[in-house]
Amino acid sequence: MTDIPVYLVGAAGTPDADNPHCSPCITCALHHEASETYEGGLLGMLDSGAFPNAIDYGVWQRLNLPIVGKDTLHTVSGVQEIYICEGRLLIGALDTTIPIQERFSISPMRQNGHMCDLILGRRILTLFDFGYSVADGWYLRTPDDPAHRG
Repeated sequence: MTDIPVYLVGAAGTPDADNPHCSPCITCALHHEASETYEGGLLGMLDSGAFPNAIDYGVWQRLNLPIVGKDTLHTVSGVQEIYICEGRLLIGALDTTIPIQERFSISPMRQNGHMCDLILGRRILTLFDFGYSVADGWYLRTPDDPAHRG
């Protein structure tokens, strides 16, 4: 197993382990192979309650990721159509980079006050060993079996 550094980030987007309202996050990158665009240092919030992954509108624009579909989002405030893009997510772990070709719903997260660039939901988290222990805090680890990563 390889440990991927997880840290708690507060509403300001900075590490803040003492605040109970922090979210577990990792640093990652996105790559669009067709246009050779790349952006590193992205803040990805780990959200086991989210099924679709999400990308901030500004990051999507900068990378020019291709739109691959549409979906309907049902919320308490109504129904809206969202666009889906695709890119290669790069999750770094010390001397290893794990590439995952993945889809993301496009959302103006930063514009709406969210502190992250990406939301990494169950579609990605199930590829890893993700959880919390009193001894280690939040952790994200590659599984022993490489076939588990899809």
